Amino acid sequence: MGVAVTPIVTVTLLTLAMQGAHMGSRVVASLLALNLGASLWLIGVLIASYSIFQLAFALIVGRISDRYGSRRPMLGGTLTFCAGLVIPAVWPTMPALFVSAPLIGIGFVFFNVAVQNLAGTIGTAAERTRNFSTLSLGYSSGHMIGPVIAGVMIDRFGFGSAYIAFAVLTLFPIVTLALSQHLGAHGARSEPMSSSAFELLRIPSLRRMIIVSGLVTTGWTCTPFMCRSTAIQSGFRLPRSARYSVRSPQQASSCAWRCRC
Repeated sequence: MGVAVTPIVTVTLLTLAMQGAHMGSRVVASLLALNLGASLWLIGVLIASYSIFQLAFALIVGRISDRYGSRRPMLGGTLTFCAGLVIPAVWPTMPALFVSAPLIGIGFVFFNVAVQNLAGTIGTAAERTRNFSTLSLGYSSGHMIGPVIAGVMIDRFGFGSAYIAFAVLTLFPIVTLALSQHLGAHGARSEPMSSSAFELLRIPSLRRMIIVSGLVTTGWTCTPFMCRSTAIQSGFRLPRSARYSVRSPQQASSCAWRCRC
């Protein structure tokens, strides 16, 4: 028997496409910057620019989703995300990368916050845990396929083609959201919230969860960059194809023999 295409399955597939393109674009950006001769400090600033606007827009997107539904911020975010991928594909320079990264970051935070809001409103309260467990499969799968696609595309066709491949991948959520008028069309609240979102930090369990989540995110963001930096400072250089990208500490041990002096 096949898997029924329920709303949460559809949302998970959209998340897989977006997360894969997001993770893959970061790999392509860092390797392209290295190929252009950028310093490690400049590459670190480039990767950080993905997140600076995510921090600024997260609360705003949450309020928009609560008031007007998740579909519009998801669709708008995906279109912005796609635009950020196309720019370095046609203009592979450092200025283009610094325009692309914030656009990708803004687009992703609009999609990401809205899709989690949508997952929380699908079905009944009793189904919420299962829905978020299903959604997490989209994130984890995207983490895996994004760097793989990036490596294959750069190795076979070059950096521009890698960006185009991820732009094509975003067409799936764009078309799906454009055609699915009912998916996340209505907000969970019809009236504005009276309290500040920062009041949630007064809840001890939620505060601890935010701190731990921040530490975990910092770890998996910094580890790939630090592994590449350490390899370069140790005298290694990436192969011209830049095919192998370190995405976890476990992969670091195999990085050395895959890089040539």
